[in-house]
Amino acid sequence: MRGTSVLVALLVAPCLLVAQVPMQDDSSQAEGDSLQIFAPASGWSLYSFDRSTALSLPQRGINNYLPLIPGVVAQNGELHVRGSRDYETSYLLDGINVTNAFFNSNGVPLIPEAMERLDVHTGAYEAALGSATGGVVAMTMREGGERLEVSGDFRTDDFLKPGNQQLNTSSYGYRNAVVTVGGPLLFGVKFFAAGEHHFERDRQPMFLEPFRYDSLMTDINDARGAGVLLPGPIEFKRNYLYNNWLERNTVQANVTWRGDKLRLKLIGSYSDERMPIGNDWPEALQNAYREARNFTDKRWTQFAALQLTHELSPELSYAASFSWYRRYERTIDPVFGNNWELYPDSLVNAFRGYDEFASKYRPPFAYSTIINFIFGNPNTPSDFYRKNRQASVTGKLDVEYKPSDTWTIGGGLSYQQWTIRSYSIGMISLY
Repeated sequence: MRGTSVLVALLVAPCLLVAQVPMQDDSSQAEGDSLQIFAPASGWSLYSFDRSTALSLPQRGINNYLPLIPGVVAQNGELHVRGSRDYETSYLLDGINVTNAFFNSNGVPLIPEAMERLDVHTGAYEAALGSATGGVVAMTMREGGERLEVSGDFRTDDFLKPGNQQLNTSSYGYRNAVVTVGGPLLFGVKFFAAGEHHFERDRQPMFLEPFRYDSLMTDINDARGAGVLLPGPIEFKRNYLYNNWLERNTVQANVTWRGDKLRLKLIGSYSDERMPIGNDWPEALQNAYREARNFTDKRWTQFAALQLTHELSPELSYAASFSWYRRYERTIDPVFGNNWELYPDSLVNAFRGYDEFASKYRPPFAYSTIINFIFGNPNTPSDFYRKNRQASVTGKLDVEYKPSDTWTIGGGLSYQQWTIRSYSIGMISLY
């Protein structure tokens, strides 16, 4: 699927008078320690986080910050701005649209330490921000300063083995390490870079009472007949799901140069993420015998942008940008990789040590126990495959003219071309 969109915006309005009002009256609270509300005189609602506010919160990530804003609701993993659908929110990075066109989500989430500012528009907003029908989440990446600065941050709860508790709480194997560096280079150029390694041993934290069942047998609904022992015991430790990890590595950076009337900025981001599929609850229980054959989902995201701002005169200026975005995701079978035609083939499975197939292309029968409770056979292969690839290029030009101190005339042109390829096949055994 391919698409091209062109957006032209024209804005004639008085200059905005912005008042910064804290959410609560607390004169003892340091500036930047609370969520700030910006109330433009024209009437639209703007809520803002700075970096220090975000890093003081107990959870990391933009999706964890947004529900703190009035009018934003998080439900079932979706974000709804003032009652809109999840896919009606637009995401901007330094004014560039980074909304994922396939999933309608944030295509380039910033590392919290790499975020200078996060603005969330929950009501009406100016035409320069686009045409989302829900809200607009505008991220600004941090830039390098006048001197070299290096920082590091490491957080973990991984002090206990899975299933054990200390101080009446469990460890979920959380590890997060961030390193940032920024400062001046030659000829007035400044740079900033941040790298993050994120790992969760169990990406679905939950309260789970430990249990173990030994000597389970098939019931009368099983194809083998009743009374056949299952392959082994079923055991789950306290508050822990086996093989339900997530690992993500992210690098984000920018290089800036400022002259008297000209400014250039180059932005880059790269992220890769891996996690197994089929080990979250309650699938983890049904797949307890075959978890070694579950897929691993891999995702790669790349983004690059070049921005130019030029002041032609005190009254007239323009800003231009060009960006490129690419995302690739696919499922990886632990035995046959991407060669999905081999997944249900009993001959090649038997060569790898997996047998008990019902026929050449029919997987082994599942186990039925405790009155038709189903457990997957440990030899059962995957029976589906999917991958998707997305790419887009975006160009944007904004012109602003200020004939007086109280009036601004602005116009803009945005061009975006995107290509989405999605491929999936289910029930390969029937292919």
